Amino acid sequence: MITTNSAEEPALEELRNSYAQGEIVLFVGAGVSVAAGLPSWTALVRTLVDRACQCGMSPIELQEIEDFMAKRKFIDALSAVRESLGPQEFGVAVERCLDDRDLPIPDVITAIALLAPRLRAVLTTNLDRLLERGLGADWEATARPTADIAQRRKLILKLHGTLTDHSTWVLTREAYDHVMYADHKFQGVFSSLFFSRTLLFIGYGLADDDFDQLLGRVRALSGQQAPRHFALVASEEITPYRRRHLQASGIQIISYPNPDGRHSALASILRSVASAGAPSETKQQNPRVLDLLIRVQARTEPLSILLAEALSIATGLGDHELQSFCKVELGGYVSTTIAHKRTDSHFPIHRNVDGYLSLSEIEPDYIGWNGDLSRALDYMANKSDEFIKITMFFPVPMLELERKANESHRRKLLRASGPASDFSPGMPPETRAHFYAPGDALFDVTEKVRALLTRRLIAILGR
Repeated sequence: MITTNSAEEPALEELRNSYAQGEIVLFVGAGVSVAAGLPSWTALVRTLVDRACQCGMSPIELQEIEDFMAKRKFIDALSAVRESLGPQEFGVAVERCLDDRDLPIPDVITAIALLAPRLRAVLTTNLDRLLERGLGADWEATARPTADIAQRRKLILKLHGTLTDHSTWVLTREAYDHVMYADHKFQGVFSSLFFSRTLLFIGYGLADDDFDQLLGRVRALSGQQAPRHFALVASEEITPYRRRHLQASGIQIISYPNPDGRHSALASILRSVASAGAPSETKQQNPRVLDLLIRVQARTEPLSILLAEALSIATGLGDHELQSFCKVELGGYVSTTIAHKRTDSHFPIHRNVDGYLSLSEIEPDYIGWNGDLSRALDYMANKSDEFIKITMFFPVPMLELERKANESHRRKLLRASGPASDFSPGMPPETRAHFYAPGDALFDVTEKVRALLTRRLIAILGR
């Protein structure tokens, strides 16, 4: 249900029209990541402070950070924590806090993905990879702005860096000031977008330090003629002063309730905006496709069941490409073996797994693994004469693939055994061979299938 303020309905309708014309650039803030279970600014700083206290932070340093937190000056608080912990420990701690790999895609990211067909670009101050996961491989992510960004499509610009590359991070006062006031590329990109596109801000708290920085750039440009811009904001965050402040900067507020911090109403608004760009015949299919898309991202049901439902939708629509994809993923690829060396070019690469092939079978209960079979892979890497690096194709039906993925994930090692000729055509069939790979390798395969299914469902909505 969409629950915006009735006085804001004209702004919402204007936003829908801008989206339908393909002129929207999305700015995504930390609230979207919080909806997935990642820490808020406050929780992130608190976690890092706890770590710093364990490492000997002084009471004076702690009080200074508390003062920054009370004023919601998170940038300064993070700067102080980094000085206390040191760059290396700070980097490790931040990466651990913001790692989203084991988190399901939240409803709001799924809703953003529905906007993808008509979005110009997505800009974010978040370090995590939720947007990359939600939008899929068709969208390029970069932490370095380019002069032609206003003309490009399917681009995720990570203004404050990306999690795995610490050199791109903008998490300290010095780095922020450089980007905002001394980085001419950033200023050029922001000016270009401000005057040529409609900006939509989501996931930002109106009092957050990073949003104030962005708003400063908007205010600096707002005295000149520019398109109207929008911000979807939790109603709990809006004060009369803040509303006037944004409107004076040319940003129209559209509010929504967010009592639990999960931004469910935000996702509903984004879905309503996405429907403005869909042709009428597609709209009739939206409820079922949208429901399936949400379930695909929620990761609470077996992927085999979701593929079966997608097959039903594809059959009803006459979508032969989706039909073929679902049938082969459900039934498996033509093969009589669990896995074999990739020799046929028509086999899709998303079913490939890199690992080690050997005629030797390791002992899973060997004391040297210390209960962690992933250590066996380190052993194999150092025994190249006995364990050969190889890429294997896993053709089994999705139901069996999911079962094997769960089993190998628990054991922290994927193992497949069979006649040597199944793994490599030149090997004798009477000899038994063994293939080993990381325990999450098949889980990664299922995630690739999930991403492919997501893109195909989004494509239906974008027709």
